[in-house]
Amino acid sequence: MLSLVIETCTERAIVAFVEDGHCLFMAGLPYGFHNSRFLVPKIDEGFECIKKQPQDLDFIVAGVGPGSYTGIRVGATVAKTMSYSCKVPLVGISTLECFLPDCDGSFAAILDAKMAGAHFLKGDCKGDLITYTSLPEICKLEELTEKLSDVTTLVCPHGPALRKKIEEVCPDAKWSWLETGPDPIRMSQLGKEKLDRGEYTQDGSLELLYMR
Repeated sequence: MLSLVIETCTERAIVAFVEDGHCLFMAGLPYGFHNSRFLVPKIDEGFECIKKQPQDLDFIVAGVGPGSYTGIRVGATVAKTMSYSCKVPLVGISTLECFLPDCDGSFAAILDAKMAGAHFLKGDCKGDLITYTSLPEICKLEELTEKLSDVTTLVCPHGPALRKKIEEVCPDAKWSWLETGPDPIRMSQLGKEKLDRGEYTQDGSLELLYMR
């Protein structure tokens, strides 16, 4: 099945086309949150590259947050418009589920929530199997030492900036850090699972996860 993957909720925004677990095309948007004008041209470039049309899509997957308010809305608006106009199922995925560790063990995907602290989602990785051990949560930075005491690796799209903020208030924490972008194959996989469960829309709606 062919999916269009859109994730614009963090500085590491991507557009990708994934078919049956294989990434046919992926493009990162310019680093930062001012990337709205690049999104649709990159989608068009992807269609041209893989020689497909919007009507060939089986479903669309969009990151729904948490993250940048503007970034969330930009990706969601494009995804909803394409889904509605092309009559293609649309699936929303938490942005925190898009960031994966590169080794086995306990981890937390973590995003900067600015003045509110940090968003995080805890999980465990064993080979290709990812098991989440918490729900998405937001907390103050000074609470992270306790809340993430069972975690060995923090995975995020903006490592140095967030790491500096956290280490200032959690100086004794011993987490390993991994800075990475969203994983389009993982997003497509999660989208297909939701599609199979009937958890999708085609009416131009999409529930967003702001977590303020």
